[in-house]
Amino acid sequence: MEAVVLTDKDLMEKLGMTREEIEQLKRDADAYDRGEWPEAKSVTVRYGRPPLFEDDELVSVTFKIGRSQLKRVDEAVKEQGCSRSEFLRCAVEDALRLLESEESEGAGDGA
Repeated sequence: MEAVVLTDKDLMEKLGMTREEIEQLKRDADAYDRGEWPEAKSVTVRYGRPPLFEDDELVSVTFKIGRSQLKRVDEAVKEQGCSRSEFLRCAVEDALRLLESEESEGAGDGA
């Protein structure tokens, strides 16, 4: 594989870097070449899609709905530009918030 070399002009025009950013990049590259790469500048590379929710493990749920309802879900998904799973997670979250809101309003009525 052939190495790609970008000039300072390329970095500024194609990547929008400033002169200061380019100089810092050169200093960092020199330090890396000398084996002096600062620990704080290293990153952990994670392969694959990032997790959807950092704090909560996703679990599979299987349920049945009618074909016509699934058709409506698929139409909404296409319109919203999201996945079925994302759409249904949002629908569940909205329903739970509505229930919580109704419960808290009911508690305030002295019922």
